[in-house]
Amino acid sequence: MRKEMRVDVIRKAAVGGVFVLAAVLSAAASSAAQAQAAGKSPPNWTGIWTRTGSLNFDPNIPGRESDHPPYNPEYQKRFDEIQASEAKGLPVNDRSANCEPPGLVRMMNMVYPMEILQTPGQVTIIAEWMGQIRRIFTDGRPHPEDPDPTYNGHSIGRWEGDTLIVDTVGLLGEGIINDHGAPLGKQVHVTERWWAEDPDTLKDEITVESPDALTRPIKTVKTFKRRKDIQIMEYVCTQNNRNPVLPDGSTGVILR
Repeated sequence: MRKEMRVDVIRKAAVGGVFVLAAVLSAAASSAAQAQAAGKSPPNWTGIWTRTGSLNFDPNIPGRESDHPPYNPEYQKRFDEIQASEAKGLPVNDRSANCEPPGLVRMMNMVYPMEILQTPGQVTIIAEWMGQIRRIFTDGRPHPEDPDPTYNGHSIGRWEGDTLIVDTVGLLGEGIINDHGAPLGKQVHVTERWWAEDPDTLKDEITVESPDALTRPIKTVKTFKRRKDIQIMEYVCTQNNRNPVLPDGSTGVILR
């Protein structure tokens, strides 16, 4: 009788252990499935892209016209002077005419095509114009506490579903947002939302804060189309520069 009771206890313990093991395995499988879902691969935008619209910050504004950002009085006066000079045929305030990189924000106007490369922990944007490169770190790192100011700043990104959220600080400042010389201040902070409207259409919503120049942030949406028929070319500004800075400080045009 005692032996039968022991066998029955062992049998029940074994059955109970199976249920416990099954529950553990089920929970582990569920956790693995959740982790896999959470770790879903982001969309792949690797390839060549060209802009649509004009070279203004707002691509819907015709190229012969300019954006009119909400400037404070100091910067409005500066912008009025820049526009008055342009109206006389003497465009000014374009550091790219000296073969300096356009930098963010103007870089994203993309005069020529751009190439996107996606690798683990990073999205790289290569602009043919001036050979500019943006590195958007998606590996979870924070911004440096005191970043060295650069033309394109320090960019970190994170994926929210199929949308890439980008935050950029450490910009050199005093850049422009279009080829009409519309200036930004020394303090510039840029945020972006990137998403694909379809496999061949990419959108970039750009918000710019420049509190020492603008009375409020400005926002626009850029549209880029995938191109499978072209490649990025080498661009060397100092060779055959067609828009040099003239002795009077204006930007020249060489057509021959």
